[in-house]
Amino acid sequence: MDFNGLSKKQREVIREGYSRLLILTGGVRAGKTVLTYFMIPELIQKFPNSKGILIGKTLASLSENILDPMRELYGDAISDIKTDQSGKKYTILFGRKVRCVGANDGKAENKIRGATYGWAVGDEVSTWDRSTFDMLMSRLSEKGAICVVTTNPDEPNHWFNQNYIKKEGIDKKVVRFTIDDNPYLDRDYVENLKKIYAGTVLYDRLILGLWTSGSGAIYKRFIEEKEDYIINEVDTDKIVDYAIGVDFGENVSATTFKLLGLERNYNCLYILNEKHIIEHRDVELLQRQFIDFLKECQKLGYRINKAYCDSAQKTLTESLASAVLKERLPCIVTTCTKRPINERVNQEIVFIGAKRLKIMRRCEWTIKAFENAVYEKDGENRLDEVSPENPVDDLDAIEYGFEAWTDGLLTRCYYGG
Repeated sequence: MDFNGLSKKQREVIREGYSRLLILTGGVRAGKTVLTYFMIPELIQKFPNSKGILIGKTLASLSENILDPMRELYGDAISDIKTDQSGKKYTILFGRKVRCVGANDGKAENKIRGATYGWAVGDEVSTWDRSTFDMLMSRLSEKGAICVVTTNPDEPNHWFNQNYIKKEGIDKKVVRFTIDDNPYLDRDYVENLKKIYAGTVLYDRLILGLWTSGSGAIYKRFIEEKEDYIINEVDTDKIVDYAIGVDFGENVSATTFKLLGLERNYNCLYILNEKHIIEHRDVELLQRQFIDFLKECQKLGYRINKAYCDSAQKTLTESLASAVLKERLPCIVTTCTKRPINERVNQEIVFIGAKRLKIMRRCEWTIKAFENAVYEKDGENRLDEVSPENPVDDLDAIEYGFEAWTDGLLTRCYYGG
């Protein structure tokens, strides 16, 4: 097999060979996953009479990260994911049937229980449910069995770091990659990424490939350069889409409405208007408050295309949709997808680092929320204790609002232009 296209670091890993557990950990775009495209054919040859398995966070991510790129390399020797008569998922690799499993919850453990494998390749292992990985290691019971996994670093107390990377006395090899280990990346892209992540926990993890913990303020760049993000007016001719994020409050939490705007070509995310409501009485009051907010946004010259509400409150979402329909306002009200909170936080860090987030000065609660958001004591999660000084509900509403634009905004942040 031709390894000339691999980096020096990748060739070193192949030359040094396998252990029972080979962990490829480190920064983004550093070459970890690409290396598995060359290891998988070797494993198939090494275990001609053994079963193999590929596991990813989901089957979709497994296809996107592993199978589709391998198909570009090897053509028809790599099939898409198929389903057999028993409902199990598999792919055909170089004429061999290889099991495929998504491991985003504990149910995946049962999918591999009872089987015996000679080799396994796992993608994004730190995103899996722990029970699935533990079960996988127990199923690799053939003599000389090998498991290769890739992962980006997470917080130091993560189960995979504590129980596999740091644990002594197990047959493993840990290889750490940094983004600079990949000489084929566009250098402007690399330098832009370093600037975006500078001063944040993401720099340590995604650039240097370290399992480090966050501490203190989350949005440090915003605090240090606040006036770069706050505007007094906006050219609405540049805005091509609008969305409202809604977080429902109760007890000490506030109900928050946020109107967001998207500049053409994903150039910038604007937070244009807000409503922060502490008074909670009944559904009718909530409906009136929402209708009043929509009409206020219209008076300010903004469109009200759609609203994304907290998916945990479907009944309240339906009540807002009913009120909007009754008022014949041009706004589609639906529930949000609600991505994992740390994923949303990291996205905001990127927007801020790339200077592609702007906030109207009238949005005082938004400004306060970005200023005062901090990590919990574990240094990993965002502190969720609501107070006038820490209006975290406002951040939730913002995150629900921009979720449909996330991929385009991230691409623009990373590649500029």
